[in-house]
Amino acid sequence: MQVLKETNYEYMEVKIKRNRKLALLSFLVCFILFLLTLIFPLCLLGFIITLFIALGYLGRLSRNFSWKKGIAGEKEVTMTLQELDNSYYLLNDVVLYPKHGNIDHIVLGQNGIFAIETKNYKGEIGCKEDEWYLLTYPAKKRGGGRRKRPVKKPLPSISKQAKRNATTLKNFIEKHIEDVNLKTRQIDVNSIVAFVDPNLELKLRKPTVEVLRLFELPESIKKAKTDNRLSDQELKAFGTLILKYSIG
Repeated sequence: MQVLKETNYEYMEVKIKRNRKLALLSFLVCFILFLLTLIFPLCLLGFIITLFIALGYLGRLSRNFSWKKGIAGEKEVTMTLQELDNSYYLLNDVVLYPKHGNIDHIVLGQNGIFAIETKNYKGEIGCKEDEWYLLTYPAKKRGGGRRKRPVKKPLPSISKQAKRNATTLKNFIEKHIEDVNLKTRQIDVNSIVAFVDPNLELKLRKPTVEVLRLFELPESIKKAKTDNRLSDQELKAFGTLILKYSIG
């Protein structure tokens, strides 16, 4: 596996640390202003404004937790994909110009192009075609009894997101290809959803994309079949094209 683009983990981690410091600072200022309102009532307005700012940073801290989980998951996927040989090329964390959202991983291989959506969920996840949900079980009452039926908490459609990324990548390549010979090539992009946590329970009913556990990912890519095999020269051209127009 040849890595053409790494994820900028350092930038993301610096951003997380900065948000944490700003959240603590804003709450400290908020506390000081609250104490001052006891003496100077005119400080009340400043306290209210600072409180809203502090709550905004608190929301960012919540998103930071999701980012950290996402970073950990993407690192594991990148390591696992190293099992592929050097005929494959990997681009991580791709945002295409103009900004179209993030594609976690793109694998370019002679047997196809793969857009991989990484998820680091825990617990129990289910889907019915394009509908996804998190399953939670109400706590048992004292005295035991039968386990209650799970409650389905709807999730944004993971499969629709994966298919949207694949379509975006396909359209992007077709639009920006300059080589006349490459313009005649049929571009097929396969969408894959990869779940990182080995203890995650999956309940799948007719998913509309390929859904894999992390350890299944390299073998599934190697076994993928296509009638439109790509040469190494074509893969390098596609990789260069994506790098040219990717953001970050």
